[in-house]
Amino acid sequence: MSPMTDGGFDQSILIVDDDPDIREGLGDMLQHEGYRVHLAGTGGEAIREANEAHYGAVILDIGLPDLDGHAVLRAISQADPQLPVIILTGNGTEQNTIEPMTRGAFAYVVKPYSSAEVKAVIRRACGVRAMSVKAEYAEHALSESEERFRCIVQSTSDAIVIAEGNGKIVFWNRSAQRMFLYKDEEVLGQLLTMIMPARYREAHQRGLERVTLTGESRMIGRPTELCGLRKDGTEFPLELSLAVWKTTECTCFGGIIRDITERKRAEKAQAAQYAVTRALAGAATFADVSSTILQAICEGLGWDIGTVWNVDEPAGVLRCRDLWHSPGIDAHSFVASTRETFFQKGAGLAGRVWASGEPAWIADVMQDSNFPRAPWAALAELHGALAFPIKLNGAVHGILEFFSREIRQPNDDLLQMLGAMGSQIGQFMERRRAQKALHRAYDRLDAILVSLPCSILIVDEDLRVAYANPQANAHLRPELATLTGRGLQEVFPLPAYQRAQLVQDLQSAACHGTSMEERDIEICKHVYRYRPFPVTLDSNPRRQAGLVMWDVTEQKQLQDQLIQAEKLSSLGTLVSGMAHEINNPVQGILGMAEIIMQEDDHEKVKEYARDIVECSTHVGEVVRNFACYARPASRDGEIDLDVCERIVEALRLVQRCPQFGHVMVVTEFQPTPRFRARRTEIDQIFVNLISNAVEAMSGAGRLTLRTCLRDDTVTVSIQDTGCGIPPHLLGKIFDPFVTTKDPGKGTGLGLSIVYKIVAKYGGRIAVESDEGKGSTFTVEFPHHTSLT
Repeated sequence: MSPMTDGGFDQSILIVDDDPDIREGLGDMLQHEGYRVHLAGTGGEAIREANEAHYGAVILDIGLPDLDGHAVLRAISQADPQLPVIILTGNGTEQNTIEPMTRGAFAYVVKPYSSAEVKAVIRRACGVRAMSVKAEYAEHALSESEERFRCIVQSTSDAIVIAEGNGKIVFWNRSAQRMFLYKDEEVLGQLLTMIMPARYREAHQRGLERVTLTGESRMIGRPTELCGLRKDGTEFPLELSLAVWKTTECTCFGGIIRDITERKRAEKAQAAQYAVTRALAGAATFADVSSTILQAICEGLGWDIGTVWNVDEPAGVLRCRDLWHSPGIDAHSFVASTRETFFQKGAGLAGRVWASGEPAWIADVMQDSNFPRAPWAALAELHGALAFPIKLNGAVHGILEFFSREIRQPNDDLLQMLGAMGSQIGQFMERRRAQKALHRAYDRLDAILVSLPCSILIVDEDLRVAYANPQANAHLRPELATLTGRGLQEVFPLPAYQRAQLVQDLQSAACHGTSMEERDIEICKHVYRYRPFPVTLDSNPRRQAGLVMWDVTEQKQLQDQLIQAEKLSSLGTLVSGMAHEINNPVQGILGMAEIIMQEDDHEKVKEYARDIVECSTHVGEVVRNFACYARPASRDGEIDLDVCERIVEALRLVQRCPQFGHVMVVTEFQPTPRFRARRTEIDQIFVNLISNAVEAMSGAGRLTLRTCLRDDTVTVSIQDTGCGIPPHLLGKIFDPFVTTKDPGKGTGLGLSIVYKIVAKYGGRIAVESDEGKGSTFTVEFPHHTSLT
């Protein structure tokens, strides 16, 4: 309705407030509604404006800087008694609310106010003002004024009812007819009590008598919520703004009535939504509050029965999870049927919603062809029904279903709200599932951290322990109750240089985001190995570093013992190796000495004597070589060698031994570069390999010796037709003390010494063997070892 009237001034509003923000805020709001607004900041200015101009209403702040608000109200009322004055106060005391009403104020609004409230009061005030103006006009031009008045009241969407002091209705507009469903001839001349429920009629009559006698009413000047009664017997909520005036003949009442059914319904829906939100906020699971939510929706929105259906995925059906009904309804059969029934997709109201995933409404289930529980619904006199889904990640996980004993037509706004409520419940269920999963993850993490056989610490940038797992608390410093919150210096009583190294490692891990190398520290006679690592947490912007620590005290002790045992083992290997390498030339010396004792030929004696000198020299070189073998490798004494010559020399030494027997030797030598190495070491290699080959053939077989230059590598091959090497020994033939000989016939060190010498020159040694047919040893030296 437009605020314009023929009077031309009821759309002008005077706003009086010393607070410019409130003054301008109200002005902007009312201008947007189509009113002309005038502003005043003092009481004097307000009185001047009221005397000089005509206004439809005045909004007056009771607290002004120059004049008392009550005095301003009195002055404005004296200037224009019919001008509605709406008191605006931030202090809702009786002095600031009730007292101004007794002095003629139209209504009061308490700060903070709502825009809807102010608009409603202004609209009613302007309507009352218009009525008053029309009444004044009626005194001067009754017919014209009456017609104008009728046009105004008939065009308003609010019902307007006028009654005499005896309570009989003398006028009402077309909006009142539509609201109460009575025709004019049925109402005019009848008592007001016919449009109000019987329980309020006695109080209404007392109020009429009080107003008639005293001229005062608690309802005048302020909107009041009451209950109306239609012709069909239905009750509905209304809001009444009451005005009283006196004529020469009687006292009259004028009421502007607004049907607030929709507003109340919206308030109830909002209250139900708040109740659901509150219930979910304090619940661990939806099942804990499902009854509370059903009750809140039923009571808030006027439904009689509410049901929760759960989706049974394995069975592919809906099952009743919970049910609530109003205490005043006899629905025993329907409740029992609901609890025992299950629905497949598309069956019944709940199954229909499950299939579509959207809310559904049935105005009357008695007329619905797809409602299997209709016989029991008829016994409970149920008609209207609606249902909406509980959705989780787009899938339906449950249905909420409601029934009413009234036939209820679909309400799209309500369906939309309930659909949003179903999504809200689904989100709640998802959050709770996520929280449970998070708690399980935390529990698993705690269990892992507790079961780890190491200490874990998280250290803040201020070098204080932010977290310590149980092992750290129990083992690092058991005399301390907890390590959390303690400084690094207290947790690790270390020498200054070690503590500085630890701090540096932690800071590097935190700053650079990389794990550091492991280090050992000693705490309280225990040796710990630690490794720092970076810690990045979105919830904590401070830089942190972690520390994993193992108690390696026993490991260090075992390691020290192992090192000592290794030293002793190396010493034994060296001694055994020396005995092994010296035994062959000594055996040769002994054999030649025995020949000399029996030889008469002087020249042959001299030849054997030279061989003895040569073997003795070789023994000395072997001793010196083992001394070098036991110490870091030295390249002193290296000369240019011809690998073929060294093989021939080694072969000559072995042939003089009695076990050589009748072995046939085949040589396949190709030219190779001269080889730079220590002669005694190279001789050791070939003497060992040739001796082993001869022993493998037991003095009868073929020994093939080959040399070649292959891929810039000097390659030597020694092949025999002996017994071969068993497969289970082939992979470890170069290990110390591994031998194929009978017990007492070898130390198992020869090949390990050969392997070490070959490795010294950057070479490689390999073996191929076929048990019972023979073996082939191949020695390779890289090109850089030879001289072109």
